[in-house]
Amino acid sequence: MRPVPVHLPDEALEPVCRAMGLPAPQDLPPPMRAVVNAHAHALRNPSPRVRSVSRARPASGGQASLGFDENCVDIKRRAANDIDED
Repeated sequence: MRPVPVHLPDEALEPVCRAMGLPAPQDLPPPMRAVVNAHAHALRNPSPRVRSVSRARPASGGQASLGFDENCVDIKRRAANDIDED
């Protein structure tokens, strides 16, 4: 079941409107007021499922192993018993 949206008072929406460069909350049309309300609500209660900072992926060590080195075994070659024929 979806939670009931919380309508924040105008005093809570004013700083968000200023930060977004919008007029006062009383002058906003209902759809834009809903956007500002959602943004203010997200600032007050951030979702624990969303990461606040995106982490950079670690750089890989080049091309993935194709089964030609001793550190990694290619399972297709191992299944075909071709490993010893290098």
